[in-house]
Amino acid sequence: MTVSNEKLLMSAFLSDATATNRLFCHSVNTCMYAIEIALAQGYPRLHLIEMGVLAFLNETDMVKFLFSTCQKAEFSRQEKEDMKKYASALTRIFSCINGFCNLPNDTLPHDGEGLEDFLSQKSESLSRYAKLIHVVDFYETMTHRGIYGDRHSSLEAVQEILNNKEKFEQAVIKVLIEKVGIFPIGSFIKLSTKETAQVIRLNKGKPLRPIIKIVLDAEGKKLSGDKMLDLSQHPTIYIKEEEKPLG
Repeated sequence: MTVSNEKLLMSAFLSDATATNRLFCHSVNTCMYAIEIALAQGYPRLHLIEMGVLAFLNETDMVKFLFSTCQKAEFSRQEKEDMKKYASALTRIFSCINGFCNLPNDTLPHDGEGLEDFLSQKSESLSRYAKLIHVVDFYETMTHRGIYGDRHSSLEAVQEILNNKEKFEQAVIKVLIEKVGIFPIGSFIKLSTKETAQVIRLNKGKPLRPIIKIVLDAEGKKLSGDKMLDLSQHPTIYIKEEEKPLG
């Protein structure tokens, strides 16, 4: 993971949306999480762009329609009407983003019939994107204030996903834990030493033992300098719980 990726993931985790910008923040965060996981799964550049845009637009009726119909062989009359409604919007999106689609321009869905052909050609990719985005969308929603009320800890979100693992793609869950983490970059944690720390970097294969920076001592006082600690090198120190972001 690059430093720039770490900063993006920290921003995504710590973002605290208001009622007016909640949807926008959710869309941006979902997009960042989805791209991070897709990178880890080896997605080629074109698929990264496709999936990233669909993750950003995940809450729109258009993308929900794409994901719900992408593997259908036949469509209802209502679905065909919806295709006519969404075809021109999809064409504008695909055409405006450089490298978004690896199909020639003359095969883009300019009408409802064209969208049927498009869905047929892209069904496998769209189905894979939908499974990935489903996981990160749920995770992002739980770890930020919104429809689930106050933000839940990342650990609670991961536990909820694992408790309902039949509803989620297992390979995506595995990478979510590895790359976003049970204690994500930017999260604040209480240690067994009673100190408070912020997660700075994850340790591959050791989701419970990240690299951290101590920010408050055991008495709750701020430290004057940086005190870094790699928990993988300190087996007697462990994380007791995730703390709310410091104000």
